[in-house]
Amino acid sequence: MATTNFEKGLELENKFAEYMIAELGYDEIKERIMIKGIDNSKGVEIDIVGMQYDERSERFRKLAFVTLAIALLGMGASFLEIEPFNPDMIGFFVLIEFVAVGYAIIGRMLNTKYTGVECKNHKTKVNIKLVREFYHQILDNNQSKDKKYKLSNMIFVSKNGFVNNALEFASNKGILCYQEEENGFKKVEY
Repeated sequence: MATTNFEKGLELENKFAEYMIAELGYDEIKERIMIKGIDNSKGVEIDIVGMQYDERSERFRKLAFVTLAIALLGMGASFLEIEPFNPDMIGFFVLIEFVAVGYAIIGRMLNTKYTGVECKNHKTKVNIKLVREFYHQILDNNQSKDKKYKLSNMIFVSKNGFVNNALEFASNKGILCYQEEENGFKKVEY
């Protein structure tokens, strides 16, 4: 059981990270990630970054594995002398393997949607200042040259809810708001 405010905050983050995978359909979660911005080159910490891979990403990945398997079979046939040894073919298969790995990496990079999540385990409702600060951190990151995470979605999570003007601001800026309940989380709307 968490005792300090920091531990309680981490507990809320971990619960919501699990919820994102189990209930919201995220493929991968990273916690406590530093993102850079135009105004802050050192970066700010985002509680959770959720990743969703789309169909194109998975097609790239499958193509990469098929290509890799063909290359390995071709190399294996040459080494086992099923096919006559041809040094040019080994170079060709090594090239195919590099292309396959490149497809997998590029496919994931170009076709992944990133969501930034801020979690607050405060005794009171989250106010507009906290939501606005989170929004500007994400906006600053997305306008920077840092290309690691371009956060296309934003989620704000609160243990004890939101004041009305915070929900209104979040709604106007496309930030989804969630509040913890006994059995999970519920989406809160303005």
